[in-house]
Amino acid sequence: MAILYEYYDTGDDSDASIYGVNWVSQTFTPVLAHKIEEVRIYCWRDLGGSPGTVTVSVRATDVNGKPTGADLVSGTFDGNTAPNGAGAVDWVTTTFTTPYALTAATKYAIVVRATTGDINNAINWRSDFVSPTVGSQVASNDSGVTWG
Repeated sequence: MAILYEYYDTGDDSDASIYGVNWVSQTFTPVLAHKIEEVRIYCWRDLGGSPGTVTVSVRATDVNGKPTGADLVSGTFDGNTAPNGAGAVDWVTTTFTTPYALTAATKYAIVVRATTGDINNAINWRSDFVSPTVGSQVASNDSGVTWG
């Protein structure tokens, strides 16, 4: 069983719809150096939707805390089997084939994308948009080229 190093599991007050070129990220800063083996996101798919393969990755961040560069580590899950409809929201785990060594006190971003989805076939990720205490959420509407 994996050791839980970072988590934020209370206070969700918003959600982000992820599909096609619309990607979403959440930053985090490890207190301790460790290897990240998996990421869990609190999500659901649109009712009856088929978002396809969802990629969850970790990227470095720039000086403004926005994702930059290539994925440091990534994994996928079948978005078509994610909880069906907003009332079914639940934790979905993505396990990385090869764990990645994170450095303490360095900001990283979890990036989620469902490139074959569309507005009716999206993954929706719950978040704390009003008062995030451990990181910030930023979105991209051009497949991660720029982050808002």
